[in-house]
Amino acid sequence: MIRLFRKIRHQLLSEDRYSVYLLYASGEIILVVVGILFALQIDNWSENRRIRNAEQLLLGSLKLEISTNQARLDEAMLYHAKSREGAKRILAHYNGVSPIREFSGNRFAAGATPVGMDL
Repeated sequence: MIRLFRKIRHQLLSEDRYSVYLLYASGEIILVVVGILFALQIDNWSENRRIRNAEQLLLGSLKLEISTNQARLDEAMLYHAKSREGAKRILAHYNGVSPIREFSGNRFAAGATPVGMDL
């Protein structure tokens, strides 16, 4: 292809057809510029695709982190709710409102003394 263009250029210059040569040179410059613009467009498209893929990876990671944080927050809220209930029961007991429920499994009955502790 380059040989063909070189041959045409030498032929036009040897025949003293400068106006046709300038037209030919202008066309060649335009072809080069169009090729460069086309290559830049392909490069931009490729870069945008890479950026979108990176965004998708980050969004997936962010979604996983949010769901993990939500589960940890739910656990913490449950723990603090139970702690708050226990604190309310203790305060109610000390204020004389209601007795504290015995240990689950009825290991210590109301009014019973634990083994080894004589009062």
